[in-house]
Amino acid sequence: MNLVAVICFTFTIWAPAPEFFTNSEAYAIVLGSTWRLLTAGFIAYIVGSLVNAKVMVYLKKVDEKKLFVRCIVSTFFGEGMDAMIYITIAFFGTMPTEALIAMIFVQAIVKTVYEIIVYPLTRYVIGRVKALPEN
Repeated sequence: MNLVAVICFTFTIWAPAPEFFTNSEAYAIVLGSTWRLLTAGFIAYIVGSLVNAKVMVYLKKVDEKKLFVRCIVSTFFGEGMDAMIYITIAFFGTMPTEALIAMIFVQAIVKTVYEIIVYPLTRYVIGRVKALPEN
């Protein structure tokens, strides 16, 4: 759906504006960066998810019994990579580097804290899935 929205925004930016619409330049400035955001989100999601999965699998081989550690560490690395990629692609050159670095760390920390908060639900769902009969 993001792709559809970005295509629609692009066409409306290219199309001639009606006479009564006086803010074409502002519209183009605000919605003109949507291709950059779409690309950033797609790449960050793919890489972040792969890093999360790889770290989870590696830690399971190291010690299968420490689910909490696996979940938290894999989330930190996966979401950290996601944040690094998304924020860099989406905002590099539009704000100071110090702000980007702060945004990356805050996003990775907030998502990791969220994983800690929902860990009991994660453990419950994993337990229920493991209890299902194999077919």
